[in-house]
Amino acid sequence: MSENLVQLVKGNMVIAFDKRYGSIHSIHYANDPFGTNFIGNEENTPGVTDWDTRWTGALVSTVWWLKNPGTASADLTACEVPVPGEWRRELTGCSGDIRHVSFDGETFFVNYTGKSQNEGGIQSYDLRMRYSVAEDQSLLWDIEIENTTGSPLEIGELGLPLMVNSHFASFWSDVGPHQSTLGDHRQRLVHEQRVTAHHFIGGAQFLLSRSTSAGRCAVSAGTSYPGNGL
Repeated sequence: MSENLVQLVKGNMVIAFDKRYGSIHSIHYANDPFGTNFIGNEENTPGVTDWDTRWTGALVSTVWWLKNPGTASADLTACEVPVPGEWRRELTGCSGDIRHVSFDGETFFVNYTGKSQNEGGIQSYDLRMRYSVAEDQSLLWDIEIENTTGSPLEIGELGLPLMVNSHFASFWSDVGPHQSTLGDHRQRLVHEQRVTAHHFIGGAQFLLSRSTSAGRCAVSAGTSYPGNGL
């Protein structure tokens, strides 16, 4: 395993995290006969820029940057409408200068504290994320956001990219224009080593399954406390 990765194992659940990006590198099951990794990473998903990644575990936000912070009030009825300012993107992928990761063998921590000096970096809040595995072998992802502006903070967008292992095009990269088949080996990889994502946006849920639809699958679900489980 690469020195950039740390691995969390509990029961059959095996999760690898990339310390460089504070992201999930892979999820697979120890007893899976196919050994399928459900998550996209640099090895199976080429073409993602290093400085602005959208790996699973990243966070994308758009915040309302106040032109006159001193005039803002938590009581919106007392504020000028519209409140002078502009929307700005703040991304974990652009915040490597304030990213701090640690791993104690049971929990993977990713913290963004302070103001990033990078364009597109986080400047309006501190972000703390924790990954752990519950007793039922579900992956728990806890997210805490703390407003550090000293003024009311409006977050217009808060997104969690889901980069899955679904880059099928790489299998055809060197296939000639007159070839009609990938061959048995590549066909097997297409169906056993790549996954398809099924999204239910209304409930913020998704299902990841192999192209063969053979189990096991990965499913997201809300928990009874702030956070999400996988």
